[in-house]
Order: sequence, then C-alpha cells, then structure tokens
Amino acid sequence: SGVETQISPQILRDGLQAFWAQSLEIATTPRGLEFAVPQSYPDGWQIVLKLELLTRTTARLSDGGKTLWQLAQTGQNIETDVVAQRIREICDAYQLTRDGWDLNRLIAWPAQGADVHLFTESLVSIAHLAYLHEPSARPPNCSASRSTR
Repeated sequence: SGVETQISPQILRDGLQAFWAQSLEIATTPRGLEFAVPQSYPDGWQIVLKLELLTRTTARLSDGGKTLWQLAQTGQNIETDVVAQRIREICDAYQLTRDGWDLNRLIAWPAQGADVHLFTESLVSIAHLAYLHEPSARPPNCSASRSTR
C-alpha cells in the first residue's frame, strides 16, 4: 500500500538531522566553544553548553553554572540534605563533577554526540528537581536491609 512505501528509517533520520542542523548554534569563545542544543530546561529555556579543550584528546563540557542557579531561582534550596543527595546521585550516575554552581564532565575529543546528549540529559534531570517536594524524611529502605541478610 502507499502508506507502507512512505515510511522508512532514512526519511526519519533525514528529518532528525535537519532539525539538529537548523537548531544547533555554535560560537567561538576565548576559552573554547559555546553552543545551544535543541534540549530545554523545564521552564522552556534552551540549554547552552561550554566546551573547553584541555588536551589534544580531552575536553570539558560545562553548563557554566546555569542549571543549579536556575534550580535555586525556583526556590529549591540545593544544599538541603534531600536535594543535595539527589544532585550527588545524578552527578555520580552521569559522571559529572560539581564545582560550586558549575556542573561539568570530561569527554574525549573530538566530541561524540552521545557524550553531549548524556551531559544535556543529566542537566535536565537535575533541573527537574525543582518539582521535588519532600517535607519529611524518607522512610527507611527495608528492602535494602533485607537483601543484605
């Protein structure tokens, strides 16, 4: 049928690549590159990343402090036990380093798209902590203590 002949992986790939090509903005800065990716923070602002070449084969991706700053602007206290712990968990899961407000990750250079995507995904995960509401302590994790017996 006509519908079956109109769907193909290549048509989808072409559309996604065109979207990236149209939405990706890259600028040179004194320390490297700054670029806006097509992903957004929960408030709709586009994510802008900084990339600094450290060696011939290593670069640092950074959010320039924007993610934690934005999270604090929502009224979330990023230093409370619960929020700070969730930030640490996400940083550990995505291999991020926190330096004050700045979140960064070392990547291989030349950069791979998957590394940039995962870094961006980690920033969005942290930014969504703005919706975390935990007024009391978490109940103990009984399953963890039982599984170690």
